[in-house]
Amino acid sequence: MTRHPMLILMFAFVLRASSFAAENPAAKHLAPFADDQTVAILDLDVDRLDVDALKQKAEELSAKLAPEEQSAPLPEAKKPAPAPAADQRAQKRREAEERQRQSAARKPLESRLKRIDEQMAKLSAQKAAIDAQLADPGVYGEGRKETLKTLILDQAYVARELAQLEAEWLELQHKLEQLVA
Repeated sequence: MTRHPMLILMFAFVLRASSFAAENPAAKHLAPFADDQTVAILDLDVDRLDVDALKQKAEELSAKLAPEEQSAPLPEAKKPAPAPAADQRAQKRREAEERQRQSAARKPLESRLKRIDEQMAKLSAQKAAIDAQLADPGVYGEGRKETLKTLILDQAYVARELAQLEAEWLELQHKLEQLVA
């Protein structure tokens, strides 16, 4: 049996092109390889195939594709022209400086937010302790009016401090988000 490498290669290409074009509507440029006559040739027995007719078909198919390639080249990914190394280094330096500037602007805000979180945790613990004391019915007795008054004032003070810290925390968090965006 005589093997024809060009023939086998062309069959493999035509098979791939026809199945790819059938599965992908965007692959219309492969349509010339998948016409009815080419598919009919593929069904023939290779031993009885007329090599001259096959070469003629290959030339016809390449002639069909050649004018399309000349008139409309396949689009390439639009990439900016590679910049010289000095421009790339300058660009990287500018980007690094920008990151450092943003980091320097964020650090004081993040530091203050951390301190506020710690203060809020302490005040929340104090508020919970005061609330627990106020929940005790014994604190409302006749002889404990001064203790009750002190607990209520402490509760109001802690609640006010927590509210102020929460407002400041929200404001700082908003500023931080604006810096990041």
